[in-house]
Formats: sequence, structure tokens, C-alpha cells
Amino acid sequence: MKTSRAAAAGALFSILTGLPACSSVAPAPSTGEAKAAATPALVERPNSDAPWKTVAGNSFVVPAGWSVSVHGNETLLEAPETGSFVAIFDIEAATADEAVKTAWKSYKPQASWPLKSVTPIADREGWSERKSYSYQTSPNERRDVEVDVRRANNVWTITISELDQRVEEKRLAQINLIYGKFLPKGYERESFANRKAHKLYAARVAELNRFIARAMALTGVPGVSMGLYQDGHVVFAGGFGVREIGKSTPPDAQTRYMIASNTKALVTLMLAKLVEEKRVT
Repeated sequence: MKTSRAAAAGALFSILTGLPACSSVAPAPSTGEAKAAATPALVERPNSDAPWKTVAGNSFVVPAGWSVSVHGNETLLEAPETGSFVAIFDIEAATADEAVKTAWKSYKPQASWPLKSVTPIADREGWSERKSYSYQTSPNERRDVEVDVRRANNVWTITISELDQRVEEKRLAQINLIYGKFLPKGYERESFANRKAHKLYAARVAELNRFIARAMALTGVPGVSMGLYQDGHVVFAGGFGVREIGKSTPPDAQTRYMIASNTKALVTLMLAKLVEEKRVT
């Protein structure tokens, strides 16, 4: 197929220019060129973030400015800079490895990047049997190649990301948007919007305390402090476990902790309040 495409391109060049076509075999086309030559498809480019669905009906978001087209069981996204792709396949197969092999055969059969690692990912939001496949690329390529595998409704959904590292850094927020709202067909994300919080009376606080104690035992966390604030009043303030491993002093409401990146969540909350007040967009 590659030779015939090269010959056809050479013949067309000769017709248009009157010059003899080169007899040597042309380099293998890029992924986007191969898709266009093999399976002409309608290419759309939303001007704003747009809800979309894969061939199997799984929902995600196409970021503004990205192109999207469908080729058989593949939904292909390309970054505005061109040459960086996110390809989503819906495949029926017995195992994740078989599904990944089928996806690569359709996307880029000539790909030869060696598999570097396979990392299991916890089930989440209707997806199960999730894994991340990472591939080794050369430094000169300056490309990152990864595969995300997930399963729902007896279908494997395989996402191949082949991205120029510079584009990936620039478009990281948009790439996260693709994955962040990726939901299986028929699944609705739980929301607490417009729900009224339960009153935290003594029995509920006690049950929450028991939950924390169980979680600490399962995860090996030595100490926790917690405060509950409701309707302008402190409902509970106290600690669980020990302040320091090997000692018996318990933590309390005043115990200090290294809170690491939790400050980011607080900044996000404050920004959300500003958006709610329409002071920023």
C-alpha cells in the first residue's frame, strides 16, 4: 500500500508539473497523511470546547482548536500545531494486551517504540481494568508516546497519545480536559451541586470518627486531626492516633502538619468563589 501510494503521488506530480517522477520509494507518510489517504473522513475543528462521543458512545471533550475525525472504530484528535495526536479506539477483545495490539495495528502498524512499562490504574467513574502503557522514544524524537487502557460495557477503550513534547507542554491543560471528562456510555458523574448537606449530629460525627479510624488502620497513617464546621459553629475538633510513631502522645485540633500541595486546593476554592461572584471568568 505504501508503494502504490508513492507511485500514485509520483504520477500526479508528473501530470501537474510535466517533470519526471522520482522512481525511489517515498518515506512512510505521517499518521495524519496515512489516515487521509486510507480513509477519507469528515474533519471537524470546534472553535470552543465541545462535547463528543467515541464510536462506542463514550463521552469526552474535544478541546477548542483541535481537529477531530472518525476512521472506522477510531476517533482521531490532532493538536492545532499538527503532528501531535490522541487516537481513541473502541475495541472488543479478550484482554487489554490484545486490544492494544489491535489499536496499534490500525493506528501505526510500522511503529517500533519498545514498551517501557505497564502501570495498573485504579477503577474509577465506571471504568475498570485500567492500565497505562509507556513507550521508550529516542531523545532526538522529542516525542512522548503512551497508551491508556480502560474497559466498560464489555468494550476496551484504547487511547494512544503520540505528542511532540513542546506541544504537550503547551497544550497540557487541553490534553487533561480530554481525559478529565472521559466517561463510559450510560454513566453519569455524581454531583453534589444543589444538594443540601446533612446535619452533623452526634451519631453522624461518631460514624465519621469510626470511618477515619478504619482508614488509618488500612493505610498505615499514624495520626490525623480533623475539624468539622457547620452553620457557623465548630461541631467537632480533635485528633486520632499518635503525633509521632513510637510515642503515645495523640494529636489534637492544634497539631501542626506539613500540608504539602493542599494549598493548591485552597487557592482553587478561592478562585472558584471569585468566579461565582463574577469578578473573574
